[in-house]
Amino acid sequence: QSMQSASFTPVSNGEEAYDAKGSRKGCPMTCISRIESIKCGGKPIVTGIERVVFGTQPAAELVSIFGMRPPRYLFYMMSGIVCDIIQFLIDVCLHFVLDIKDASVCWGLGFFLSIIFRHTSHRYLVFGDYVGGYWKSLGRMYLGYSIIISLSTLFNIIMTKFAGLPHYVAWIATLLWTGIANYFILKRIWSFGGKQTSTEATSA
Repeated sequence: QSMQSASFTPVSNGEEAYDAKGSRKGCPMTCISRIESIKCGGKPIVTGIERVVFGTQPAAELVSIFGMRPPRYLFYMMSGIVCDIIQFLIDVCLHFVLDIKDASVCWGLGFFLSIIFRHTSHRYLVFGDYVGGYWKSLGRMYLGYSIIISLSTLFNIIMTKFAGLPHYVAWIATLLWTGIANYFILKRIWSFGGKQTSTEATSA
């Protein structure tokens, strides 16, 4: 019971959120329960998803695969790949649907818009609950990313205008180094440790 209160937030309407076994009720829980019930050699393949979805800690701190917890950077890579795909789809829409011909404009706008998705993805997979609330956390993320957006757009201009690379070849070239830089920027603006998080939350 103490684990439940530490990991989950009670529903606001006062209705019972858990069944007799202490599991969360509802349609999403059916899918999660099925995933966590899959076993190999008598042991669950994945555990901790329920606590991530309904709690405040990230998958990097709660999810185990075959009883082992993967390194945090692996979850960052998973989150980054998903968000890179979203950024790519935004870029395609800007280029082919809205007919924006300039590759660097597409890159800058696509990166800017993808941050909203990166913010949510990193919260659940990598860093945990928003420090200071959703909007303050999102604002800090945009502020932190502003430097890398500017530098990567400048790099993309050099790749397309001076090096003569095609639109999406330059897109990939720009993406390769920004992913590594983003990780270290996020480490500074979105705390890893609970102790540091508390300090940031107090000062926010």
